[in-house]
Amino acid sequence: MTLALYTLKATQLYSMTTNEKKRPAPSAESETQQPKRGRRAAAKTPGGMAQKPSIAGAMRRAAEREKTAKEAGMAGLKRKLDDLYERLCKIEQALIAIQSGREKIRGEISALRVSNGIFEAAILDCLRSLEREIQTLKTEGPTHEDSSARESG
Repeated sequence: MTLALYTLKATQLYSMTTNEKKRPAPSAESETQQPKRGRRAAAKTPGGMAQKPSIAGAMRRAAEREKTAKEAGMAGLKRKLDDLYERLCKIEQALIAIQSGREKIRGEISALRVSNGIFEAAILDCLRSLEREIQTLKTEGPTHEDSSARESG
C-alpha cells in the first residue's frame, strides 16, 4: 500500500513539473467521489479565455522562474561590477603612488642638477684660478720665495 501511495505522489509531482494533466489509474475510491470544483474550476485570463488551473499555475511558475533568473543575472552582473570597481580603485591607487614617486624622483633630479651645477661652477672656478696661476708663473717665472720653498721641501 505504501509503495502505491509513493508512486501516486511521484506521478502527481511529475505531471506538475511537465505541465501535463496526467491522472493516475482510477481506484475504487476515486470513481465514487465527485470531482472537486473550487480549485479545479477554470481560471479566467485577461483575454477572457478559460484555462485550466494547471496551465495558469504553469504560466505563473514560468513567470516566477524568469523573474528569479533575471534577478540572479542582475546579481551576477552587480558582483562583476563590484569586482571591476575594486580593481579600478586599486589601479587608481597604484597610479597615484606612481605619480607621487615620479614627483619625488623629479625633485631628486632637480636637487642633483642644482648640486651638480654648484660643483661644476666650483670646478670651473678652480680651473680658472689654476690657469691664472699657470699664466702668472709663465710670465713672471719662479719667484725667490717659490724656489726656496722647493729647496726646503
